[in-house]
Amino acid sequence: PFVDDCIQFDSKFELQVFLELKKNLGQYDKFIHRQEMLVIKPPTSNYAPKGWKCDFMIHAEAGCVKRYIEAKGLVTREFKLQLQLLEFFNPIAWENLIIVTAGVAPIKVDRRKWSTPFHCLRDIDFTDAITLPF
Repeated sequence: PFVDDCIQFDSKFELQVFLELKKNLGQYDKFIHRQEMLVIKPPTSNYAPKGWKCDFMIHAEAGCVKRYIEAKGLVTREFKLQLQLLEFFNPIAWENLIIVTAGVAPIKVDRRKWSTPFHCLRDIDFTDAITLPF
């Protein structure tokens, strides 16, 4: 485990993404929420709901867009399946998901979603997640 400010992270890369988000958001870093549970398959009469913990969510208050950030060292088949379920059952969260990878170039995750290289994270504007729309 990797630790910063008594917060434990699953990987060094997840910690790096967290620190970059804090730097990017500055005074608004209090709106970074960790390990946000998203329902990727609702319950049925036979099965319980299936959840997925996204690494980070940026969200201020009602009326703001929720932005989800997943730090991914490796895009696995299991992760792609989770994305398929998320897209089908929670398309708004899927549209607002940013997958951050360590490489220099973006990685094609599926037909419509590409990853964001770590070095580009500083260029993302999260204003829609921290200010109320007028």
